[in-house]
Amino acid sequence: MSIYKCDETREQWFLLFIAGLLLALALFATTLFPEAMWPNLASEGAGLSFTILVINALVAWQNEEREKRDPILQMGSPDNTFAKEAVRKLRVRGWLEDGSLRGTNLSRANLEGANLSGATVTQAKLHQAKSLEGATMPDGTKHSGDTPKAEQEPGIAEEGAQDVGGLREARLRAGLTQAELAEKVGVSPSTLGRWEREGRPPGSDGVRAKVAEVLDGDPFG
Repeated sequence: MSIYKCDETREQWFLLFIAGLLLALALFATTLFPEAMWPNLASEGAGLSFTILVINALVAWQNEEREKRDPILQMGSPDNTFAKEAVRKLRVRGWLEDGSLRGTNLSRANLEGANLSGATVTQAKLHQAKSLEGATMPDGTKHSGDTPKAEQEPGIAEEGAQDVGGLREARLRAGLTQAELAEKVGVSPSTLGRWEREGRPPGSDGVRAKVAEVLDGDPFG
């Protein structure tokens, strides 16, 4: 639990304690002095304390929802520095692990090198990201940058698929991630991942020529 949530919890417990104390005092005083007025005042004070507690909890929840909205949106940024800083902020506030990321759109997120350990977000959701190369996944493993088999395009055979040297080695020598090379060539990262696994050249001569231009040589031989 983050220090912010600890402070909010302590404040709520304090108000609850005050309300309970006033209510207990009112009940005790009513038993001893049924005709007295001040027990009623204590009872009203207890009711007021409970009301304040409820309002305070509601306002705190609304403020928290507003505060978490920005970093959750920023986590989906194509700017790697921006996205990683958002992940850091979400972790500090405890929002990375509490389920706040459900429904987050990560389709354009550049999360290279981000620490996502413990994040309550599905692998399928994360693999929608533009890039995850070098990121620490929720289960603590490092992402290699390869496109998972589940993301292969329909109709592509998985049998015998493996990392084939040519394209992958050329890309790494050029210092590019799958997402960066895919963007430069004009294809999806999943298509580029398939080329790397199967070692097959693109069907289009124009696209193949573009790959060769970006990598300063044809990696397909």
